[in-house]
Amino acid sequence: MSEDHTGGCLCKAVRYRITGDPNLTVACYCKQCQRASGTAFSTSAWFSEAQVEITRGGLKPYRYASDESGRWIEIKFCEICGTTILATIETAPGEVGISVGTLDHPNWLEIKEHIWTTSAHRSIAIPPDAVAFDRGPS
Repeated sequence: MSEDHTGGCLCKAVRYRITGDPNLTVACYCKQCQRASGTAFSTSAWFSEAQVEITRGGLKPYRYASDESGRWIEIKFCEICGTTILATIETAPGEVGISVGTLDHPNWLEIKEHIWTTSAHRSIAIPPDAVAFDRGPS
């Protein structure tokens, strides 16, 4: 039986539920993720659209083209507090990336891949045994 996990934004206006395990968990160090998150990298867990349900509130979309890959990325965030809740990307139709920091209890997840490490801040130590890509995975 699949386990449900919940999460939401800073102001609690948006809530969501996900069912089951992610297809992928990733830390991304690209410049766009740094700008969008205001930190050195972003972490996301990727699920099929059918696994993700927004249970309360509305999300505002913002679509842009990546400076590094040229592909579109769309983030959706709380209209009130601005917390980025999820993302979709051109290269993964039917998939939804949940911002790991928005989960109520994120410690059940383990980051499986580190991408765009070429853009990582020099103070970031990526584990030596990690699956890592200088750019995006092929």
